[in-house]
Amino acid sequence: RKSRRRCFSSRLRRSRKMSQELVRTSETLHWRLTTVTIASAGGIPVLVSAMERHGESAAVQQKACRALVNLACSDDDNRVAIGKRGIPAIVAAMKRHSESSAVQEEACVALYNLSFSSSNMPLMRSE
Repeated sequence: RKSRRRCFSSRLRRSRKMSQELVRTSETLHWRLTTVTIASAGGIPVLVSAMERHGESAAVQQKACRALVNLACSDDDNRVAIGKRGIPAIVAAMKRHSESSAVQEEACVALYNLSFSSSNMPLMRSE
């Protein structure tokens, strides 16, 4: 009887572990699919335009930087697409909202993610 319980218990643990792994994989796939969809639907220029139009709003800057963090994390095409207009917008947000730790944090992470694309480096150095 004890061996049956151990066997069942072992199977149950493996089943739970596999379920947890499946959930993590599903969440990762959903996140990647979402970022690719946003980018391919023209979401990057919309985010940067929102940053440019609403420069006075720390909340808009923080949330837009957070979205750019996620988009820049997903692939190099997104990093390049963000680069030309996004880097100056991020730097402008940092300058305008130097007192906002939330804007500074999100902007720094966005720039960090963008730095993984070598094509962004000259622009980052000039800003």
